[in-house]
Amino acid sequence: MTNYEIGSIYLGSGEVKIAEKFLRKALEESPDSAEVWGELGECLAVLGKYEEAKNALEKSLAIEPDRIKVLLLLSQICKTLGDEDKSVEYFMKAEGQDVPISELYIIIGGFALKIGKLEEAEQYLKYALSLEPDNAKIYNILSLLEHKRGRIDKAIELVKHAIELKPNSASFYFNLGNFYKFDLKKFDSAIASYEKSIELAPNSFTTWNNLGVTYMGIKDYKRAEECLLKSIEIAPVHFRAYYNLACLFSIQNDVDRALEYLEKAFELAPENVCKKMPNDPDFRNLWNDYRASHLLVKYCGE
Repeated sequence: MTNYEIGSIYLGSGEVKIAEKFLRKALEESPDSAEVWGELGECLAVLGKYEEAKNALEKSLAIEPDRIKVLLLLSQICKTLGDEDKSVEYFMKAEGQDVPISELYIIIGGFALKIGKLEEAEQYLKYALSLEPDNAKIYNILSLLEHKRGRIDKAIELVKHAIELKPNSASFYFNLGNFYKFDLKKFDSAIASYEKSIELAPNSFTTWNNLGVTYMGIKDYKRAEECLLKSIEIAPVHFRAYYNLACLFSIQNDVDRALEYLEKAFELAPENVCKKMPNDPDFRNLWNDYRASHLLVKYCGE
């Protein structure tokens, strides 16, 4: 798997700091790739590094001038930086492409949501909805927006409406499963949603991971292990399933296997694991083993 593919996986799962690292490595290998510059620019924007993001996106555009998403992200970043003329110029270039205007507003609404501009995101998405009132994708993104506001009931209502409009979308069921699992602790409903998502998209490592964690929540450790191993099979470069398997084996007091998977998680994403592991109650069975402290010292310098 290439550095670009790994970076894309991490960007897609929201771990933008790790994504940045791999995308920068990818640029060393492919400095003339519009795709790599574009994803790095998006990554930097989500991290709030707007000037760097603008430079990366402009390099992407210099290689492929008609990339619609890049034009729209540049429009939003220039607006954020106070350059209204450039913002309008980039938007008009995107508008000149053969794409429905509603799709343009869906893209910039989703991007505004990613960088935390919730009011702007809502305005763009509701305008897109006025143009396409039965567009399921818009309701799904609005559900994520309401979730960020802490309005979980509204978020569930919106994503369920998205499912009514487009019942074959795996991502909609994935989001519904997340709302049930992480916000409402309704594990049976979460499992049903994740399983439907997997039925529609069997190679989503994040869905398998979250399903595994949900089975951990109801103490069905056998199924949890199966799901987490499936997640690793699909995306062996992502740290999260290794980390969760370490938690699973620690809970069962299988210290050797817990440490094996924990070290793999450390190798893949040391910064993330160093933040999570010391205060994670799932690892309480490891602290009497010197090897756990050794891993902390090795990867975290503590």
